[in-house]
Amino acid sequence: MRFLWVVTAAFGFAASAGAGERADPLNVRGWLDGCAGLSTSNIADEMDRNCIGLAYDYCEMGRAHEERRPCIVSLNEHAKAQTAQLISVLPETVEGYGVFQQRRYSETLDRLQNVTTATDCTQMPKLHCESFRVMSRWLDARNLARMASKLEGTGE
Repeated sequence: MRFLWVVTAAFGFAASAGAGERADPLNVRGWLDGCAGLSTSNIADEMDRNCIGLAYDYCEMGRAHEERRPCIVSLNEHAKAQTAQLISVLPETVEGYGVFQQRRYSETLDRLQNVTTATDCTQMPKLHCESFRVMSRWLDARNLARMASKLEGTGE
């Protein structure tokens, strides 16, 4: 958790609290955006996993018990919105990759566009199961966006 405080201080993602809101020492949505914005190297997938994992860890461990659920719900909403935005602009296919990568792209995009596969939530609380689904979709969408942008020469 000390790492989160250092990163927060370094990047200046202090939350601005509105009237009546409790000051948040770390705007976890802003922190996730800043961390994910650094995920542009050849290890971007690993960096994305670390970013979103640390954001959820902060909601679970870096807050008072009564603040955990609202933090997770807010983070889920944020990641869902980002995922939906990415899915809306992804091309249906990518050229320039081998057959395996093209098929992986197409099948992952199809899965993201047609949410029909339910995750087995019998072994975890509903909110954690929802968070797992949201995190997985966010990671997949970011990976596909990187694949598509590499071919366009734009990077991410």
